[in-house]
Amino acid sequence: MPIVNAPGGFACVLPDLPDGARIAAGEAADAGLATRFVRSRAELASRIPGIIRAASCRPVWIAWPQKSGPFATNLTQQDVRRAGLEGGLVDYKVCSISEAWSGLLFRWRAP
Repeated sequence: MPIVNAPGGFACVLPDLPDGARIAAGEAADAGLATRFVRSRAELASRIPGIIRAASCRPVWIAWPQKSGPFATNLTQQDVRRAGLEGGLVDYKVCSISEAWSGLLFRWRAP
């Protein structure tokens, strides 16, 4: 699973991974899932084209700082959802990744 732009120490908050699973600090062409971290509306706007490209071949989590967390910014769940939907993606899961980060899982919209 590629993890892009993660905060320092993020791997420490992940539980034990299943056998055969691995984390890559960047793009991995053979990965079945990717996670992209964004910290602001401006960063989301600049990264969404790459996120959409990545979602063409695998589901992609977009993670943003929770409002009450230490990295809180102007970015909201609605901003992330809107950016994905406008890019032709559909979100189908939401989660609290940690005390500081939330995420939406996107994939290409079925025709």
